[in-house]
Amino acid sequence: VVPKAIGRKARILAEANAFKESAIARAEGDAQRFSLLAEQYRAAPEVTRKRLYLETMQDVLS
Repeated sequence: VVPKAIGRKARILAEANAFKESAIARAEGDAQRFSLLAEQYRAAPEVTRKRLYLETMQDVLS
């Protein structure tokens, strides 16, 4: 029983660590994308707004 519990504990910890790393990587990617988008928006707000709208509509309609 004890070895089985130790194995289960190790698996749960490994899964939790993998989830944590995945969540961190996703959040860092999202933050980087937002920073680039904010930079583009500051340079050309109207063009960026229109591009985002068109990209969203394309995603929705496809």
